[in-house]
Amino acid sequence: MTVRLLYDHVGSMRTNGYRRLVRRLRMAGRRWPDHFNWHRVLPIRPFRLRFSRPDLRNHRKIVVVDGHTAFTGSANLIESQYLRRTSRRLGRHWVELNARITGPAVSGLDIVFATDWYAESDENLALTRHGHP
Repeated sequence: MTVRLLYDHVGSMRTNGYRRLVRRLRMAGRRWPDHFNWHRVLPIRPFRLRFSRPDLRNHRKIVVVDGHTAFTGSANLIESQYLRRTSRRLGRHWVELNARITGPAVSGLDIVFATDWYAESDENLALTRHGHP
């Protein structure tokens, strides 16, 4: 089994613990190179001459477990009050809404993830999953 993770570069780099997260992802990739892969989504890399528009973000939250079960929803993994004083003062809290999906819709979510994965890694999961190089 291989775990593949995509995460929003711009949205994540401003959160507490971002550098620690990247270190842990790198360590996991070295420890399980054939079983754990990750990429930033729409990374900003001005020094590598790969520019992307920071206003075009991918906010999809998709987990495809085994081809038969998937989860999607808000899964933003954020502190309930956004760490903002104004949110606390106004009583605003983040509310998570997630869905467990089974049946044919799982294939659709799998295709969306595979498309995003290809855009960031140039790896065609359709070929990988069917035993081709």
